[in-house]
Amino acid sequence: MKPIQVMDLRAVESAHRESIGVDLLMGGKVFRFEGRRLIPAESNRIKALMEIALPPIVPAAKDGEEPRYDFNDPDYKARHESARRNARALALWMGYPCFKTEAQRLVDERATEKLPETVEEIGKFVESRAIDDDALQMLFIGLTKNAVELQGFVNFTSGSGSQKS
Repeated sequence: MKPIQVMDLRAVESAHRESIGVDLLMGGKVFRFEGRRLIPAESNRIKALMEIALPPIVPAAKDGEEPRYDFNDPDYKARHESARRNARALALWMGYPCFKTEAQRLVDERATEKLPETVEEIGKFVESRAIDDDALQMLFIGLTKNAVELQGFVNFTSGSGSQKS
């Protein structure tokens, strides 16, 4: 494949904006979810949400020992799982328009509801859909998998002056 010379970022950005499709086999049928890749600011928000829950610190048992995190604390595990699920839901909300479309349809149908606004509301909405957790995870992976590949260097000469002979 011949590389495209990058003279301005529009070509790169347009490649990033190309839609992605994730096909899932559910109930003997293949469903295609159309979406878009998250931009770095969105991805960073998702990462920050996933890392928000920190475990409690267990004090050192003896002099000279360091305090440590208690990753087995049940409250921490619950907070961590909730943060992870809400972050995943927000990524799906941003990356796959079908979630917002469904929320808007429900608002239009039931005049008493409003569109989810907070991360928690979005998490509750996405998690309340009749879609298997495994399917939600596959959709999340489709959004967050590495979209960039580094092509091998050809005829590369190092700055130290050594050359391929």
